Amino acid sequence: MEALLGFDLDLWDYPTFLTLMLCVVALIATWLVLAGLLPTVYPRMQALIWAFKPTDIVDIRRFPREEAIATDKEIARLRCTPDSARAAVKEAQAVARCGSVVLTAFREVESALANEPLLARRAVLDESSLSNRTSAVLIATTQYLAGRKDLLWVSNLQTNQIRAEGDLIKLRALRHINPITLLLALGGSFAATPTVRGID
Repeated sequence: MEALLGFDLDLWDYPTFLTLMLCVVALIATWLVLAGLLPTVYPRMQALIWAFKPTDIVDIRRFPREEAIATDKEIARLRCTPDSARAAVKEAQAVARCGSVVLTAFREVESALANEPLLARRAVLDESSLSNRTSAVLIATTQYLAGRKDLLWVSNLQTNQIRAEGDLIKLRALRHINPITLLLALGGSFAATPTVRGID
């Protein structure tokens, strides 16, 4: 060993090496504990490191699309070509608006198509519920007239019947509105005046 190191190892060199190894293990263990803590410490350490990096410039006041538009405007200002940059920015905004409108239309069509069978199934259930509640009110009224139940019980059942009837009316209205929503989502319109045949 003396030939490799150039000096002879004595009693104090071994505890020194052991202490250095323990320090390295402790450092690695500390890092693993900090990195393995609840996901609150590690991202904060990364954020702290990121905050002191002078090379990354990110303006968090704007979202990526607005940041890209602002960067294009800055490049156009530095190149002294405002017209081409403005046209490019306007075109990008128009494309983004068009894409948003198309996605909204697709969502509306999808919702209208998916709602129709669900509304039909729910209508059957609501009609059955209204029929059951109406029968319950008739039975309760008969029992009230016979003196077996009080008026509060009958009025509660009547309230539930009226509520079920209101729900059924709303559901029928939704079933009538759903095809109109689908027509409008597919690009239909009510602006055209209908032609009446047979009238000169």
